[in-house]
Amino acid sequence: MLHLKLLGGATLLEDDSGQVGGAAGHRHSLGLMALLARASGRRLRRGKLVGFLWPSVPEKTARNRLNTYVHRLRSELGADVLLSEAASLRLNPEEIRSDVGFFEEALDQERFEAAVERYGGPFLDGFWIPDSPEFDQWMDRERDRLGRRYREALGELARGAWEAGEAKTAADWWRKLWREEPFDSGVTLRLMEALAAAGDRMAAVRVADEQTRLLEEELGAEADGEVQALAQRIRETPRTGTPAAVAGAGSEELDSKVVAILPFENLGGGEEARVFAAGLHHDLLTHLSRSEDLKVISRTSVLRYRDGGSSIREIARALGAGTVVEGGLQHGSGRIRLNVQMVDGQRDEHRWAEIYDRRITAESLFEIQTELAERIAGSLQAQVLSAGRTVRPGSPPTRSLEAYRLQVQGRARLDERTEQGMRRAVEHFRRAIEEDPEYPLAWVGLADGLTLLFEYTDEAAERTLPEAEAAARRALELSPELGEAHASMGLLHEARHQGPESLREHRRAVALQPSYAEAHNWLSWTSQLLGRPREALAASRRAVELNPLSPEVVGNLGVTTFLTGDAATGLRETRRAKALQPDETTATFYEAVILHRLGRLHEAKDLLRALPVAWTGSGAESTLALLQAVSGEEEAAREALRRFEARDDDFAAGVVRAALGDRQGALEALARVEHWGMWPTLAMHYHFPDVLGPLRSEAKFQAVMAALHQFWGLEPDGSLPAERE
Repeated sequence: MLHLKLLGGATLLEDDSGQVGGAAGHRHSLGLMALLARASGRRLRRGKLVGFLWPSVPEKTARNRLNTYVHRLRSELGADVLLSEAASLRLNPEEIRSDVGFFEEALDQERFEAAVERYGGPFLDGFWIPDSPEFDQWMDRERDRLGRRYREALGELARGAWEAGEAKTAADWWRKLWREEPFDSGVTLRLMEALAAAGDRMAAVRVADEQTRLLEEELGAEADGEVQALAQRIRETPRTGTPAAVAGAGSEELDSKVVAILPFENLGGGEEARVFAAGLHHDLLTHLSRSEDLKVISRTSVLRYRDGGSSIREIARALGAGTVVEGGLQHGSGRIRLNVQMVDGQRDEHRWAEIYDRRITAESLFEIQTELAERIAGSLQAQVLSAGRTVRPGSPPTRSLEAYRLQVQGRARLDERTEQGMRRAVEHFRRAIEEDPEYPLAWVGLADGLTLLFEYTDEAAERTLPEAEAAARRALELSPELGEAHASMGLLHEARHQGPESLREHRRAVALQPSYAEAHNWLSWTSQLLGRPREALAASRRAVELNPLSPEVVGNLGVTTFLTGDAATGLRETRRAKALQPDETTATFYEAVILHRLGRLHEAKDLLRALPVAWTGSGAESTLALLQAVSGEEEAAREALRRFEARDDDFAAGVVRAALGDRQGALEALARVEHWGMWPTLAMHYHFPDVLGPLRSEAKFQAVMAALHQFWGLEPDGSLPAERE
């Protein structure tokens, strides 16, 4: 049996004779086997393989090279190692196995200790394929994904040991995880608690000191206050005190009016029960988000806990929620049964439990979420408010169970933020409207789906935005105080570069639904585009309070913190966003922008090479060229400039010319820009002060800024038109 080692490097081993050399040790051979191994027994088409291994070589030549490597590998390793099927290849699991396969198989079977033991280091550590950015990007994604699974396994082992009362074993696992994530204060606190509970108080204090040192030296950031507070409590704990005296000391008192409603578990009833559970959960969050007395954690963050595995106390601490609501739903024989309980997140103590057992109709679903919202609010001495008025139960938003089901399914597909998901979502919303033309949330969904299709894909404005506007206006006609409808209209105005109108609608949305995290996030985004960084920061902070585990929201906080002068904190939050979703490239792009501001040009350039960030257009490419220009790589910058000018990318050409010292050429290029998209707008407002700063006193530059402001519906000086305030 052959063993392909991919964790911690790239090596092919044989049971008896050790490392295999020859053709099997060649870089492209190992890359080929790595690609096939990660396909987990599935076939990979030869065209896809050559695209990864020889992307810059003519296809015919690349296919000949692939055939040569396949022939050599079969000659040396045996004809059955690589199996050909039509125009595809796969590894024969009877002849060759990989450590990654063992690792993921153990994880899937919840054999976490075996998985951790198998993990030999980062995927393909130190490996590369010459002249193949495609392979590098694939390798980086796999490395991030597998590393994340490794860290999750360590967390599972640590929590299991802690719950079993094995403090020393828990500390050992937490320490392994902490070495992977030394900046994560949650992990740091748990390690300190376990060490203290095991009797090693000085080690717990040293962990706090080490994290403080790393934050200062690596990120230029201040020490974490919660970590320092726990370290001080441990120092002050008398030596005669028991370890349990500090075991829970890392948790500050949680506010009971911060509420996390966990996704309702499907206890039976198949797909229909899953849909109703998701719909009830979403509607309950929406209902409570109108309260000015409560902070309701966003659906995006609580969905991370839908599969269990974390204790109530851990969830409450991660989300900053003093109250946690959980429940399970059963559906069958035309009835729905919802078991719900409210739990004190600080102490993991039950406050109350309710059972709702109703005949399944759209009206009964509305009654359940209304009664449950009032039960939760009443228990917390809060009111469910909207625009300063108490909301009382009224008629349900739809009486069609089928329209309700389609709307829930459409919202789930829209949340995927993929082109296929958005198109399917639009279909669901249209069918929901056919079932009930008076259903405002279905019209909201249609408006959002069409607007996001325009923003995320190459759909033309004339094919999407007129219908989106009609849908948003219909939603507002049906429900004038529906926060989601105002947010949809704000998103539509932003897509049309109608800045003041977008700002107005998003402000209205958050006034109507104070806990509507997405509206706060969109308000922050619009404020950035309109050159209002302080309002953007305030809105993004509120969004993170409500949606603390959303990579988009956390990344936006990193950006707005950076824009308002705190680059070190911005870098930390941007990296936290990247850790939450490693395969999303926006956080990496902003990390590079912040590193540039901090003068760490080499690190910034490394991040930007072959980085795709679709919404910025040539943002990553032009930023890399700018960095090359200011760091002495003039020829590389000029080569990029030639590419930008060949495709009439005037903004990119302008910033690169500015970086090369060609002030006049830069001003002329910027003056030719007619369409001020999102990235050029943000860059002109905030970024590259070392490059664009010297141009700002020029009359031509001021004329460019006036044109940019007017493109977004502002006065030439950037102020809001008086009549739209």
